[in-house]
Amino acid sequence: MTPEPETDMEQRITELEDLVVRPGTYFNPQTEVLVIVDDSTSIGQSVFKVDDVSIDAADPPTDTSAPDTTITKRPKDSVKTPKKRAKLSFEFSSEPGSSFECSLDGASFEPCTSPDVEKIKAKPKAKHHEFAVRAADAAGNVDPTPATDEFSVKRKR
Repeated sequence: MTPEPETDMEQRITELEDLVVRPGTYFNPQTEVLVIVDDSTSIGQSVFKVDDVSIDAADPPTDTSAPDTTITKRPKDSVKTPKKRAKLSFEFSSEPGSSFECSLDGASFEPCTSPDVEKIKAKPKAKHHEFAVRAADAAGNVDPTPATDEFSVKRKR
């Protein structure tokens, strides 16, 4: 048998703890929001101010999985242009909320967004290039294997 609470505060804590363990409830300790999904009238009209109580809640699971980056649209393997520079577009994706970094020809990764347009100098002799993109998810995990695309650019006269 549970001992009777001694004060109004203890009564409110006991009631809140009873709610948190009910099916259809979720307490987020980071936002201090209690969500109750219950269409019955058994809860009544009570309002709980979370600042007044403390509930031991397990920490939410930590995201330690690296995102996977995919290039979804790329230029042809061999690009020929009459211009001095070719504008090539790359589209890529990963898990929702990810940010991206791009690199061309082994340069340092720099922040980018999809689609990313690269301006590449075109020479009379075809030159090989490599585009790489990696995602970082909202938890800060970075794709250890960036998605890559190889292509060549040649200026035609």
